[in-house]
Amino acid sequence: MRGILTTTRFGAAGLPTRRAPALPTGCAPCPGLRGFTLIELTIVLLIMAIVAAAVTLRLHTPLRHAELRDVAGAVAQYDRTTRLAAREQDRPLRMVVGLSSRRISRTDERGRATGAPLALPGRVAIEQLIVRTQTAHEGEVGISCSRLGFTPTYAMRLGAGGMHRWIVVVGLTGEAVEVDNEDQARQILEAAGRGNAG
Repeated sequence: MRGILTTTRFGAAGLPTRRAPALPTGCAPCPGLRGFTLIELTIVLLIMAIVAAAVTLRLHTPLRHAELRDVAGAVAQYDRTTRLAAREQDRPLRMVVGLSSRRISRTDERGRATGAPLALPGRVAIEQLIVRTQTAHEGEVGISCSRLGFTPTYAMRLGAGGMHRWIVVVGLTGEAVEVDNEDQARQILEAAGRGNAG
């Protein structure tokens, strides 16, 4: 039997035992061995796709929340820099919130741009803006900032992928508060309005 290798092993009793001969390269497989069928491979791929989709959906929600928090922080920072610029330049400024364009810019009393605008990331939109008693869902809204750095209290709803986050900026202090729903935002607006009136 040329080309077929056999190995001899010794069993528990010390007698030699024979192992099945190893097939040389290029021999046909044994009839008892079989591979995977196309249906079995398809089922495995389908299960892997379902698991990948479930993992993606689980990661989707925390990533959207983090993105909305980041944008809310950027809006609060832009508000702070506008207040600071108004005090340093000793002149009133205006923040122009573009609900449709998804950007916030700063202008002087003549409407000239001062400073770089804040452009929101592609998935995040400004869905609603409440300034005093006015509510806007589209277009541009101006928020005045006095030379002392005071603005009216306002609330902005940010949205991305079906999720929402409210940021409320208190006019006198510039403190920014993030809340989850419109009722909480309106409560802060009302409390700030009562504080300003009193």
